Amino acid sequence: MEVGLQSQSTSEYENLHSKLSTNPRIPDAWHRLIRIAEDSQDIASIRTTYDTFLAHYPNNTPAQLQYLDHCLQRGLTADIQNLFKKFLRNSPDVGMWKRYIEFVRGCNSADDQRHHIKRAYEFTIDHIGQDKDSGPIWFDYLTFLRE
Repeated sequence: MEVGLQSQSTSEYENLHSKLSTNPRIPDAWHRLIRIAEDSQDIASIRTTYDTFLAHYPNNTPAQLQYLDHCLQRGLTADIQNLFKKFLRNSPDVGMWKRYIEFVRGCNSADDQRHHIKRAYEFTIDHIGQDKDSGPIWFDYLTFLRE
């Protein structure tokens, strides 16, 4: 029974992918395609799906964050770093920048941690420090400096 579901999902994935390559403006089809890729747990399918979606909708922060979450769950540090380089460049979204700081805080050793975290906060504040929603990041940064 699983094989049938697997092949059915594969053919549905291929059909949706083909449909969206000719007409990328079908939100329900994108949602279904992303769900099929996520359910497969196949990182190659997940990458392809999110990369294709984000090529059409490059500023879709919720999709960017979901993509990052998949990589974070699998510990794909190089992928995460590349995605942050790509996404942060033009992102005004405070949530994206907060996720970046969380990532930096979580992946540095104790010796280098303070230096790298401070640089991450400064980089973040340089980009979104004037945003009305950046207060929690400022608060976290000031708390970090006092530690």
